[in-house]
Amino acid sequence: MCTALDPRCTQFPIDITTNATNHIYGISGIDTDIAAVSFALDISRWSAISQTGPSPPELPISGTFHIHVQLCIPPHGAKRDTLHLLTHGLFADKQYWDVQEDPAQYSWTYAALEAGYSTLSYDRLGTGLSDKPNAYDIVQAPLQVEILRTITEMALAGKLKPSANQAPRYSGPPGPRVVRPFKNVVHIGHSYGSFLTSAFVGKYGQLSSAAILTGYIPGSKTGVYPFAGFGMDYAPTNNPELYGDRTSGYLVPASVSRLQTIFYHRYNESDPSGFTDALLAYGEGLKQPGTVGEFVSTAALRLSYAPAFTGPLQFVDAEFDTVICDGDCKNTYTAEALHAIYPNASSIDVHIQPGAGHALTFHRNATAGYKVSLDWLANHGL
Repeated sequence: MCTALDPRCTQFPIDITTNATNHIYGISGIDTDIAAVSFALDISRWSAISQTGPSPPELPISGTFHIHVQLCIPPHGAKRDTLHLLTHGLFADKQYWDVQEDPAQYSWTYAALEAGYSTLSYDRLGTGLSDKPNAYDIVQAPLQVEILRTITEMALAGKLKPSANQAPRYSGPPGPRVVRPFKNVVHIGHSYGSFLTSAFVGKYGQLSSAAILTGYIPGSKTGVYPFAGFGMDYAPTNNPELYGDRTSGYLVPASVSRLQTIFYHRYNESDPSGFTDALLAYGEGLKQPGTVGEFVSTAALRLSYAPAFTGPLQFVDAEFDTVICDGDCKNTYTAEALHAIYPNASSIDVHIQPGAGHALTFHRNATAGYKVSLDWLANHGL
């Protein structure tokens, strides 16, 4: 079954009118492969200004942005009033959550629908079918958080609907058209999407019933993979056909081998927890550029204290995650550090997914991890 053709689902753009306080980093001209590599090396230094320096000048941003979403609602059942709001990470789009290579085996969307939940995944600003504005000043982490807030408020108010006067960008079945207010929103992120989700619940905890942060854990003893290791290209020269609509400052991992290094793990072709060749090709096929503004603005949202969040919190990390714990996530965190950041969370749990790499949905044991999270939600009354 292909979830994108599931009659329970529909895809459409929504108008997000919001504002945020971004920052002026004074970077420009990252529009060749050589400039992309130099930039990646510059911000990977431990002494880089984006990591250690004072906050740069503030830049107020306001506007209306077209954000492309996939909304899936089961036809009946009490759990359909609980929405999984799914935020993807860097170098992917909303298809990360709804893998079309055997969805019953790999798609979070499919697993959630089968369990009775509604889901909303979206292309973050700058990716997929969403708007792709200035990569330096507009597409930054603070604005991404405010977009997530606005989508959440729309979901709780029953105001999720296609953009006015917007030509359809998807020709699938009509799916659900009348959207009631959702009673609960569970915020779920992956990698950079988890970083944004963590910042969101830290600031707007009252809007979230629960949070599941995958491919991310704060306070790791090992640190994160250096950005220079991602092997960046300027997106339009990497693939003019796919990324020709991107402008200066949009960067992408240069090759499928770089993508494998970041996201995947397996011992051999028969590894029951590893990735398949088809899943590696799938990840390369949906690979999306990130922006210079996103890469340098993470420090502006680095979370050290989130008392506003009072719901249950689950971290799900891959055992062999290269990005967040140098390839081995066992015993790289402490419960004390997590409780210090989220002191009012009703519970904090951590699950390490055996054998997987950073892109959890792209590994053979993905559904086993989904069951852990779905059971965890049920145990918390959601």
